[in-house]
Amino acid sequence: GGVEALKHKYPWQVLIQIYFSVGRTGRCGGSIINDRYVLTAAHCTYKGDKPCTIKVEPEDMSVTVAEHNINSISDDVRGVTDRIDISEIKRHYSYCKGAVEMDNDIALLRLKEVLVFVDVPEIGYVCLPNESWESYKGDVGIISGWGYKEEFYHEREDEDLALTLQEVSVRIHENCDNYPIQEDITPNMFCAGDEINLKDACQGDSGGPLVVERMGQYLLVGTVSFGPDGGNCTGEGVYTKISPYVQWIRENTLDADC
Repeated sequence: GGVEALKHKYPWQVLIQIYFSVGRTGRCGGSIINDRYVLTAAHCTYKGDKPCTIKVEPEDMSVTVAEHNINSISDDVRGVTDRIDISEIKRHYSYCKGAVEMDNDIALLRLKEVLVFVDVPEIGYVCLPNESWESYKGDVGIISGWGYKEEFYHEREDEDLALTLQEVSVRIHENCDNYPIQEDITPNMFCAGDEINLKDACQGDSGGPLVVERMGQYLLVGTVSFGPDGGNCTGEGVYTKISPYVQWIRENTLDADC
C-alpha cells in the first residue's frame, strides 16, 4: 500500500537476500547503522516460515546498498550500488529463548566490506534513538522496503513483490491494545499502522526500518517484525523497539569506526 520512494532518499536502507536453496530465496530489509553493520530482524536469519528452526549461515546472505529498482541496473550508482557478503550474524542472545517466540527479534549483520560515507550521498547510516522509547508514542513514522504490495496473503503472487523501494507513513500507537493476539506482545514491541487508509508493512519488509524525523534528523525507532496471522497487511503491524537494545547494539559493534 505504499508509494515509490525517491531514489536513494533513505541511504541507510538495504536489501537483504537470503539463499535457502537452489532457486529459492527470501527477502528482508535492513538499516545501515555504521560503516560495518546492518541492523535487521533476527527472524530474517532463519530458514523457512517458522522462526527458531534452522539458522541461516553468513555465506547464505547478502546485503545490497544504494539499491532502488531491484530488477534494473539503470538506476544503480556506478561504484556505489553493491552487493556485499556477510562475515558474521549476531542474533540477540534472548531471541527464541523466551515464552514469546518473536520477542527480541533483532540481529546485526557484519559486512565483509567497510562502507565509505564520504562524498557518497547514496549510502549513509541512520541514527539510533535515545534509550527512552516513550517520547515516540503518537509520532508519525516512515517505513520502507521491497515487500508485497497486495494486502492479503492469499491474493499475493511473486510479481506482487515491489521492484522499487516503497515508503508509507504510519502512526506509532500508544499501545497494542487492538492487536488480536495479545499474548504475542511484549514490552520490547510496539504497534504502528494507518488504519484509515489501510496501510502497513507486509511480508518482505521484515527487518526494515521505521524512522521518525526529529529536527531534520531521522531516528531508527523500530524494525518490522510481524503482523496478524493470515498475512493481513491492512492497518496494524508489530515492530521491535530499538531503544531497549541500544546498549546491546553498541557493545556488539565496537569494531566499527562510525
